[in-house]
Order: sequence, then structure tokens, then C-alpha cells
Amino acid sequence: MWATVYSYLLAFAFSTVLLIYILKLPYLITGEVGLVNTYYGTNYKINIPLDILLIAVYLSLAIYTTHFMGLTIFWQKMGVVVLITLLISGSFYWYFTSYPKTSHFFSEWFHRVGFHAVVYDMILVGFTYYMYEFLHSTFEQKKIITL
Repeated sequence: MWATVYSYLLAFAFSTVLLIYILKLPYLITGEVGLVNTYYGTNYKINIPLDILLIAVYLSLAIYTTHFMGLTIFWQKMGVVVLITLLISGSFYWYFTSYPKTSHFFSEWFHRVGFHAVVYDMILVGFTYYMYEFLHSTFEQKKIITL
């Protein structure tokens, strides 16, 4: 169990720092500087823990689904992660854009950036899963290098 928790937290931290703060992925995909700065800059104390929880939910559902389906090949499991993310984020996109824009952050987010928000989530969650799988297999083997 601890290998799972450590793997996830390290994967989340690495993915967040690399994709968001170094590569500026949300800027590149959405083109929305103001809202990204608000979410990951001004309100990071609230939103980073929220992201830890949300991505954990996405990945938990995806991992449960891959186990239920009996999938063992990495790329099949990655496909399920991306599909689950598409379904969940796509549902939020549909929900928030089905109503007039409000001052709620996610309403503004989906109205301003559109489906790009879903694409961003698919990349972020997919990359986090990739890192999680790498770290988890390393911790399970208790080896850094396999000879």
C-alpha cells in the first residue's frame, strides 16, 4: 500500500512541477494566462491539494477499470486512463458549458478555454499515470536498475 501512495504522490509532484511550472503546459494548450495564473499561482494552496484529490479519483477509477477488464499491457491501461479522463472531464465541460457563465472558477475555465480544458486534463492525468506506473514498478521491485 505504501508503495502505491508514495508512487502516486511523487508522480503527482513531478508531473505538476514539470508540466505546469516548467513547461507551462496549461498556457500552451489553453492560451488562458489569467485563469491559469489564478489557479496555479494565486490559489495554489487550495488548488494543488484539490488536484491531488481529483487526479487520485481519476486514476483510481481508471485503475479499477483496468483490473476489472483484466488488462495487463501498459498501453491498454494508458488508453483506459485517457478514456476515463475524457469521460469525467468531458462531463464537467458539458455541465459547465450547458449553463450561462458564472463567477465560479470552473464555469469561467470551461467557457473560456472550451474543450482544450479536457485535452489538458487528458495529458496531465495520462502523464501522471505514466510516472506512477514507472515509480510503482520500481518500488515493487525494490530495485532502481535491473540487471
